[in-house]
Amino acid sequence: MGDLVFGESFGCLEKSDYHPWVKLIFDSVKSSSYIRCSKYWSWLTPIIQYFVLPEKLKQRRMELQKWAKGRAEYRKSLKTDRLDLISGFLKPDSGITHQEYLATVQTVIIAGSETTATLLSGVTYFLLKNPEKLKKLAEEIRTSFTSADEINFVSVNKLSYLLACLNEALRLYPPVPDAFPRNTGENWESICGMDVPPNVNQKTNRAPVNPN
Repeated sequence: MGDLVFGESFGCLEKSDYHPWVKLIFDSVKSSSYIRCSKYWSWLTPIIQYFVLPEKLKQRRMELQKWAKGRAEYRKSLKTDRLDLISGFLKPDSGITHQEYLATVQTVIIAGSETTATLLSGVTYFLLKNPEKLKKLAEEIRTSFTSADEINFVSVNKLSYLLACLNEALRLYPPVPDAFPRNTGENWESICGMDVPPNVNQKTNRAPVNPN
């Protein structure tokens, strides 16, 4: 992921160790689970943040944000025609501001580093536990392409069994076992047959009320 975003590898395989950025992601995920729970009792939030988010973690986050900004500037300075996850943002006509570019770089690193590796580990494990499914998947891939040049985002998305395997792995072995909280807007909404008032979210934890 480091190579696809910053133009250089994190070197995790060579060192057999996590990059500091990935370590920070793990630590932040653990802390955020407590903070998410505290939203149900808003008076607990400052206390939880005080004990769960030590100054050391905050300092590491600030340092790595500065590091990520520096690597993003480095990637932007590269004069290359390589296609990666960031190349489209660097085109003169992309319409992306510099701040949007920096924010996207950090988001892609967080969302695509260990999460992708976790999913691949999961789908590999389940396929090895089910040889007949692995055989079927291998047959679909090998009969769909005659050379590596034919493999791209468009052609891969036509492999229905591959997509089914990935979706099933996401269900059984989710990299992020969580869901985004559902928020209502300014109007009443009907969710699962229940009328939910405006501005309801996980933090307010307001119970659904029927307007009638």
